[in-house]
Amino acid sequence: MSKISIMGMTFEEGSEPDFGSIYRIREGASGVHEYGLYSDDISKLALITNAAPGSSAQCDDTKDVYRLTKDGWMKLGEPGEISTPATDIIERTATSIYNRSAQTVGDYFAYNNEVVESVYMPNVKTIGESAFAYDTSLVTVDFPEATLIKETAFYRCSNLEEVICPELKEISSRAFADCTNLKTVIAPKLEKIYTFSGCTHLEELNFPLLNYIGSFGFSGCASLVNVDLPQLEYWGERSFYNCTSLKTLNLPMVSKFSGMDSSSAYIENCSALESVNLSSLESLERANLFRNCPSLTSVSLPNLKTVGSSWRIFRECSALEEIYLPKVEKVGGIAVREFVLCTSLKAVYLPVATYINFAIDLTSLETVNVPLCETIGGSCFKNDTALETLNFPCVTSIGTEAFSGCTSLTTIIFGAETVATLDNSNAFTNTPVASGTGYIYVPDELVNDYKAAQNWSTYANQIKPISELPTETEGE
Repeated sequence: MSKISIMGMTFEEGSEPDFGSIYRIREGASGVHEYGLYSDDISKLALITNAAPGSSAQCDDTKDVYRLTKDGWMKLGEPGEISTPATDIIERTATSIYNRSAQTVGDYFAYNNEVVESVYMPNVKTIGESAFAYDTSLVTVDFPEATLIKETAFYRCSNLEEVICPELKEISSRAFADCTNLKTVIAPKLEKIYTFSGCTHLEELNFPLLNYIGSFGFSGCASLVNVDLPQLEYWGERSFYNCTSLKTLNLPMVSKFSGMDSSSAYIENCSALESVNLSSLESLERANLFRNCPSLTSVSLPNLKTVGSSWRIFRECSALEEIYLPKVEKVGGIAVREFVLCTSLKAVYLPVATYINFAIDLTSLETVNVPLCETIGGSCFKNDTALETLNFPCVTSIGTEAFSGCTSLTTIIFGAETVATLDNSNAFTNTPVASGTGYIYVPDELVNDYKAAQNWSTYANQIKPISELPTETEGE
């Protein structure tokens, strides 16, 4: 019979090591150390060593207990680990773990355990990597003094419902990922987390001191309804991806998002989201902020100043009717436009923006207020069929097809002291201006210059002095 040698142990073929399980070590005949894996009957020990391959023995004494991890043997009797008295030895048949002496729960401590339902360890400070991962029977855990939970500590504990950690400060990567029945996490001192992704029954976040969320932090948390994180400062991408019940999001301290190099967004596929407060946000660099939030009607971004040129602020927010960005100086890039598929958008207010490039097919857009705008990007208003009047007091440059397809646009005003450059004569294709029923109003002294300028000459008959502008239109 062939054998497998791992970490100094020889296993018979078909008896591979069970990483994460508990083993007992004792001296056998002639002083040879025998290693055995606990069976369901804790008193029985099936020997799987080179000392006596294939034999079995009773092992009901209290010798040192070890756990086999992928990094080697971990003795559950070292300082800070599970101590050696019989009352503290964790048996595979136990339904609860109650231990007052341990200060640390080691890596893979109860990995893949299918028996334990509850854990109470009042003096534990740190919970190790994968300590309870895949423990499908675990329902509740209580660590009153724990301050750190390491990577994958409770990963895929599919029946875990309640976590009580009143002193907890940090939760590492995927520590609670895919805990699909998790409903309650009591951690009022929590400051940093990486992810609760896939916790589909998590209903409430009561983390008043939380200031850091890693990427995918609450993605797939389909039961979250209202989120209020008053101290949050850093927020990773897709933090609220597929939070389909989320209605309100209050993040008043977040000041900057950056680093994204994909088309994903920080808030994405949140179909019930109605209101968002990001009152401290100042910068969006290479970042989509919203994507496919079809119920979003209200967004507060009073301090947003910088928007990266590569991505969109809003995308597929089909219920959003009004956008007010009082401090943004540039909206949209050369090839990417900010309000793609915002099909209900009626009004845009950008009081300090000098460059704009919106999106095509904003068929509900009626009002655009951009008093300091100097440059209009190509196709900026293309197919915006509800627009009737546009006023640009400072525009000096207009891109290709900027107003093409604006079938209701009868009045457009350019008030700058110099003739605006027009990249192509197709800027007014399929508009009343092109058909002879719409008019372009410019400063009186520039009328002839406009009529003679490159590409403007195509519309010479529709160019009029501002002094002839109908009174009711002047203020628009």
